Amino acid sequence: MEPEQLDRIVDVVSAKIRASEGGQGLTPVQRIVLRGSLERQKYRGIAHNSGGYSYKYIQQEVGPDLWKLLSKLFEAEIKKTNCWDILPELCSKVSSPLVPSREDAQSRNDAAPPAPAPVPAPAPPREEAESGTDQQFQDWDGAPEVRRFYGRQRELEQLEQQITIDGCKLVTLIGIVGIGKTWLAVKLARNIREHYDCLIWRSLDLQPPLLMHDLLEDLTQQLSRNRERSTDVTRLVDYLRDQSCLIILDGFESVLQGGTHDGSYRSGYEDYSRLLKQISTQFHQSCVILTSREKPKDIAVMEHLGVYSLSLSGLGESAIRELLTSRRLYGSDGDWRTLSSHYQGNPGVLAAVAMELEVFGGDIASFLNQTPLGIPRAAQSMFNQQFERLSTLEQEIIQFLANSHEPTSVEDLLSVFSERVPSIDVREALSSLIRRSMVYVREGRYFVQSLLIAHVNDSAE
Repeated sequence: MEPEQLDRIVDVVSAKIRASEGGQGLTPVQRIVLRGSLERQKYRGIAHNSGGYSYKYIQQEVGPDLWKLLSKLFEAEIKKTNCWDILPELCSKVSSPLVPSREDAQSRNDAAPPAPAPVPAPAPPREEAESGTDQQFQDWDGAPEVRRFYGRQRELEQLEQQITIDGCKLVTLIGIVGIGKTWLAVKLARNIREHYDCLIWRSLDLQPPLLMHDLLEDLTQQLSRNRERSTDVTRLVDYLRDQSCLIILDGFESVLQGGTHDGSYRSGYEDYSRLLKQISTQFHQSCVILTSREKPKDIAVMEHLGVYSLSLSGLGESAIRELLTSRRLYGSDGDWRTLSSHYQGNPGVLAAVAMELEVFGGDIASFLNQTPLGIPRAAQSMFNQQFERLSTLEQEIIQFLANSHEPTSVEDLLSVFSERVPSIDVREALSSLIRRSMVYVREGRYFVQSLLIAHVNDSAE
């Protein structure tokens, strides 16, 4: 649209608000947001060109209130993502031509932001500043399709707060195999993608995983729209500074060394440590999300820098019922509670359990009468992979905890294992097992995941 057309639409909207609501029409900042949105600018670009209004103020307060007001006024669903399609036609149907009022003319030239005083906004995305009309770029290569989502609402709200409001630049979703890290990451990315100019999903869970220089070449090529391929991590950060981008790296544990408890990287993958450090410490307007079965050591020491980690536990009973509703299972509330509790609400394992339940005609009570209740073979391979990543000492500690009749203190563990290995190795192994979500500590006592107990018992048979 030509500038004159944009001004007329904004003036018509303002006059209609004034006639309908009484008093003033659009406020100066509302005019800025509406005009910028009609030009298909992102909120960050609008804030940059607004004369001082902050991005968060525009994105969290002005924008949502404006679209609610316009939707009510025109009796149509008007959003930032469709206003350029809907408003020109709606404004053209206004019965009598509306000319800018003296108030509208004043507002159009009023560049002084109202109180409270806004904070400086970050620079706009480079390409947005050039044209203001770029569509959002999304590359979901390797991401699974998630059609339905169960539970995790609290976790979603927590993550959205950390990323879109608190501005967290590096987020890690951590949890045992099958717990739903990737599933949650897909839902999260869908929920917040409108806050970013581009979205890129990459899976590191390959054989072999992507080397650092290959990933950097790929990302810089995408972010530069095929104009550049760089293996320099500082160049990637430049792009993350110039445009707001959401990057998801799924299966980050693939670049970490298995068979050891020191949290080191695989040979040839050590540069990933520098990537995490640059992303977390350098200024930029983007966010990188990792999913991992174990927390990288780098993350543990950077959490005071605005890096956020979320360890996932199992789903609740109601979410498990929703998850398995299509499997035609039946049982009492107690049966459902026992089923969910025994498998720790692990959606990956319970999906495999549901297949075994078909043999019992979907009768949960009959299934639960089995002794013992092990991990289905369809899920055993997942636990084999995670168990094989442990060091020999970690495996021995897991087996010891699995065979113990009560939770064990760190002093007891040190007395058992330090007779043949240094105490520092035992402490490092315990720390590693916590990072790998395989044991947890409560009131100074070590507990092993019950699914791992089942795995150890099944493997011993």
